[in-house]
Amino acid sequence: MTTVNASTTVYGAPYVNLLGTLAESITETLATVFDIEEHSHNYERWLGKLAVPAGGKVADEATLTPFQAASGSNTWGTPIQLLDVNDTPLVAGKPRFDPHRIAVVDTSQTTTYRIRIVVGDTYAAGIAANTYTEVMLRVAAATRMVPIDIRIPNQLSGTKLWASVWNATNLATVDFFIGVHDYNE
Repeated sequence: MTTVNASTTVYGAPYVNLLGTLAESITETLATVFDIEEHSHNYERWLGKLAVPAGGKVADEATLTPFQAASGSNTWGTPIQLLDVNDTPLVAGKPRFDPHRIAVVDTSQTTTYRIRIVVGDTYAAGIAANTYTEVMLRVAAATRMVPIDIRIPNQLSGTKLWASVWNATNLATVDFFIGVHDYNE
């Protein structure tokens, strides 16, 4: 058995780093393979805020008005609704959908944000059922918009979706759109 320490080198690089890089590469490859096998690629639609929510709809595909969520003071802010019962399916007849990404277009602070996306009849019900996911965000003063993947299992069309934001500053805002795609089954 050979003992390897940080000073051992192979081709001029520390041996331990090569093993770590190989392990990372294998892990990323397996994750990609499984993601491809489990994730059906579909047409994605980007939704913003409906000017006047009504009739079980709060989202709009034909707008450039983002959703805006505001933080509390070093805690979660007041929840906002992203999807109501008639916002999905986006394509008639599709029984399921996947809220897959958000695209942040503006923030009021350049400090760290937590964004929570919640699935449930109400925000509180989703929190109680642990049906939520979170992403972290920090935006420089001048940055380009980049979609951020969110991980939520496929949902039945008509499922409600909520969001809330955490920042150290009270009423720090995040403006964003949500990318959604439908599924056949």
